[in-house]
Amino acid sequence: MKESDVFLLGGHDLEMQEITRLLDKQGILYFDRKLHWENADIRAYLPELELYGNQPGVRLYGIELYGKTDTEKYANYVLIDHHNENQGRIASILQVAEVLGVVPSRDQFLVAANDTGYIPGMQAMGATPEEIADIRHRDRTAQGVTEVDEQAAREAIARNMEKQGDLLIIRALSVRFSPICDRLWPYRKLLIYTDETLCYYGEGKDKLTAALTAGYPQEAFYHGGGHNGFLGTVKGMWNSDEIRKLKAYILNTV
Repeated sequence: MKESDVFLLGGHDLEMQEITRLLDKQGILYFDRKLHWENADIRAYLPELELYGNQPGVRLYGIELYGKTDTEKYANYVLIDHHNENQGRIASILQVAEVLGVVPSRDQFLVAANDTGYIPGMQAMGATPEEIADIRHRDRTAQGVTEVDEQAAREAIARNMEKQGDLLIIRALSVRFSPICDRLWPYRKLLIYTDETLCYYGEGKDKLTAALTAGYPQEAFYHGGGHNGFLGTVKGMWNSDEIRKLKAYILNTV
């Protein structure tokens, strides 16, 4: 690891929070625009790209930031990610640890397993129920989930849940979907939606991803979590009519 490494942070969740801890502990320079998943665009860091891009002796790392065209002219820019076309790579926190030359703690390995494989990923590591509950609670908190969001999740499950075979369908009352997912686990198939966005979780995710990303711009979706992970729409790129049609397609496909 070189002292001239510079990191640009993406959307906040528990993994990004722990990455920040690693960088702070090693005294590494980073920039944090306090982004969320839905606005984790590299264009938020255009001043840093112009300042450090193609600078001799500097390696510039963007962590889970989308937008390729703004980085192509910078030969020293490296994307650290494990979503979309980068699915299959190790968790971002483990990639950062490799760059820094440090060994993650058990807790950080659990954070990595959670981020790439959700609860099954942690179970595969031998996590206890208490560890899983703790990681999930900390992740929701790091994402910005409030008690209002938690209550909205409880109400959505009680009032707005439908079933179609083994598919659970829920109209959310908050933009935060993770409290719903955590309360309903284990599930085989789950679709959560609002008028502005939706996310599918579970079996058939890979097949659904292949079909949809072939017919729509790839930047309109985010996906990850392995074969039975998640596929969601990027907020701001879909209108309510498009979300309604996409929901109908998913209901007829999975």
